[in-house]
Amino acid sequence: MYYDVRIIGQTTSAAIGCRLGYLVAIAHLTTDHIDRLDDLSVELDIAGTMVAGNVVICPVFYPSGTRLINSN
Repeated sequence: MYYDVRIIGQTTSAAIGCRLGYLVAIAHLTTDHIDRLDDLSVELDIAGTMVAGNVVICPVFYPSGTRLINSN
């Protein structure tokens, strides 16, 4: 994981968040030089392709359930 051309962390796992509609990754971050993490714009190297992302420090979910798949 990169921020401002520096490596700030490493992902430990990633998957498509079916209920969210986008990729979700879990990472260990080194944050000594970063003032604010929430919604920080970062880049991830996924198999040699740089992908834009945002850091989210709270759980990612939709409490209203509007993105859940309807089984009816």
